[in-house]
Amino acid sequence: MLCQKAYYNFAIFRNTIDLMTEFSISSVYYRGGSKKSRDFFESYFKKINIWELQDKFFREYYRSGNVFLYRLDA
Repeated sequence: MLCQKAYYNFAIFRNTIDLMTEFSISSVYYRGGSKKSRDFFESYFKKINIWELQDKFFREYYRSGNVFLYRLDA
């Protein structure tokens, strides 16, 4: 709940979450399969608007506070 409140009330927190979301979104590349299956998935992702779905998913993922960062010392 605190992450939700901080997202809406602190600009620096909101900008950080938005920046992490932008870095997380990327293109979907197809490997293997036939031309027919690649065309199907390409039209399916266009229909469901995969860019907006990715944006909503990652924004909620980071905003909900369920991301844990671990420090690894080598």
